[in-house]
Amino acid sequence: MAHNKIDRMREDEYLRAPAWVFGGLGLLLGLDSSALTIVALRSLGDDPLLSGGPAALFFVMFGLGMALIVYVMLDATLMTVSVSGSELTVTMGVFGRRRSWRIDGITQVAETQHGIVRHGGRGNIFAPTSRRAWMMFGIKDGVEFQYQDEAGAKATYFISSRNPSDLASKLAS
Repeated sequence: MAHNKIDRMREDEYLRAPAWVFGGLGLLLGLDSSALTIVALRSLGDDPLLSGGPAALFFVMFGLGMALIVYVMLDATLMTVSVSGSELTVTMGVFGRRRSWRIDGITQVAETQHGIVRHGGRGNIFAPTSRRAWMMFGIKDGVEFQYQDEAGAKATYFISSRNPSDLASKLAS
């Protein structure tokens, strides 16, 4: 019975990157595929732009570029923030990278905006290990919280949210 009560208390916020992020990624994908097409079509004629090893390297690199852009479109443009009775969970992208925190380990909560220097960002290797961001591109608003794990280690996290006051109140209560 307790499990059903927790499930009913669960609330999810679905975040999607703004249209300009999709537009920028789509433009990059279009430029990449255009370059591949132009070089491929010219390679069929008598005067190829590239041939041999340089052509193979070009096709491999631009093919990998297209795969990377599609990966970013799938992984970096969707985010779900879930709050249940005992846990905060963030899921990133369609591949489902997930991070969870116990609500009782959250010691402080504040509404704020994302700052790359303060919170770091996705893939920011220079961010301090005690500060991490789970953020959605184009959404600066969110919640910063202090967390202490069971071993006593403390860290600061930022979570993007379109309703930071609602998320902050859920985490503080």
